[in-house]
Amino acid sequence: MRSAARWIGPAVTIAVLATTLLPALAQSGPLQSYIAEDGSFWFSYPRSWQLETHDSLIYVYNNRVTVSVVGPGMLEKLGLGGYTDPAELVQAVAQRLGVRSSELVRSTENGRPAARLNFDDPAGYPAFLLALLLRDNRLGLVDVRFTGGYRPLNEQHALRIARSLEVPSGPPARLVHYAGPWQQTVAELEAAGAIPAGGRLLFLSSAPYTVGQAADASYVPLGNPRPAQDVIVAGELRFVPVEEGGYQACFLGARLTYHAGEAVVRAYLEAGLNSVSQVYYIDSTGDPATSQSAVQPLLLGESPHHLLLLALGDRLAVYLDGQRIFAGVSVEVRTGIAGLGVITSAPATRCEGQNLWVYEVTGVTSSSCTVTAASARVNRRQTPATGGSVAGWLTRGETRSVTGQMTDALDYVWWQLDDGTWVRSDVVIEQGDCTAVPVVVP
Repeated sequence: MRSAARWIGPAVTIAVLATTLLPALAQSGPLQSYIAEDGSFWFSYPRSWQLETHDSLIYVYNNRVTVSVVGPGMLEKLGLGGYTDPAELVQAVAQRLGVRSSELVRSTENGRPAARLNFDDPAGYPAFLLALLLRDNRLGLVDVRFTGGYRPLNEQHALRIARSLEVPSGPPARLVHYAGPWQQTVAELEAAGAIPAGGRLLFLSSAPYTVGQAADASYVPLGNPRPAQDVIVAGELRFVPVEEGGYQACFLGARLTYHAGEAVVRAYLEAGLNSVSQVYYIDSTGDPATSQSAVQPLLLGESPHHLLLLALGDRLAVYLDGQRIFAGVSVEVRTGIAGLGVITSAPATRCEGQNLWVYEVTGVTSSSCTVTAASARVNRRQTPATGGSVAGWLTRGETRSVTGQMTDALDYVWWQLDDGTWVRSDVVIEQGDCTAVPVVVP
């Protein structure tokens, strides 16, 4: 057992599992996000770290460092919400902890004031407190304990967690990069405070998708049919309705329950274009459905329109050609798959999607761990070391199951594959629950 921060109420301890190891993540390494239950704040942390909550307090850790994250709401509950100066907050917390240190350093994080205080905790671990001014001018705090001894790489990860602590600001009124690569759009939404960092791409295709016509509606799933809750679904839609064809629509969907054998969508959240020049959304799990439409000066035909649907928690935002059409719309929280669909009774109706992508905003909770090659060729080695003999390769996009892990002297995590070979974590993308993978001593 290793001690966590004790200034936040009764003594709290966290069991830091020996199997939970720190991966060597580059600045763009794989992260996942934590969003508070009330949506009041979020932060990002390495995917292979553990996360636990105790009495509304959040801890993320590996076997060498524990980071306690305290949002502005919890600071208020603890009687610390009245501080506006980061330095005064860390001094107040240090007084509660009973620690003494002259190493109080004022700084800036994310372009806003911050303060850090270094100290040794009662167990002798190196530690520091870092308070940051958030977007809404309230403060957030992290308490970092180097329970396995100080290492620069662990400090970098702790600082990345601290810098990602933020309060949401809602989707921006307009997107500049709506027609660019998906990375630019995601980065813009992150910078605006509309989503946290730490999601992953689920689907990407530049090829055109044409939806087949059925009696009423047809639907094509995008990517693997793994249910997700918080997603962005985006792409170009070419919609050519038929005159006197009745009501017709071309849409992107999320949180859909789809029965392929019956070709029936049981529940759906969709946003799209309809034949009366409207942008609309519908959220339905049966009867009645909630819906809304907005009249837009749409030119339907060969020229594409860029549509983006953002479902985050119980809120929906919809953009058309970069302009926000709906925001703050209340929707039901559930999981489902994403797709492209058409509603029509006229066989000649055309609904085509291109440059489609699906991005999951929050982390994955799969029970198994797999890794996917992130480059054209990833070495599979006989031993977990860069000097180990090369036994073969993984090609870009190739996925293998993980059966074990170990951490080398430089804090790099190596994944053991199902064939007994090893790959290093910074050249692959982890998927699923990799925190429970057992440690292997080669």
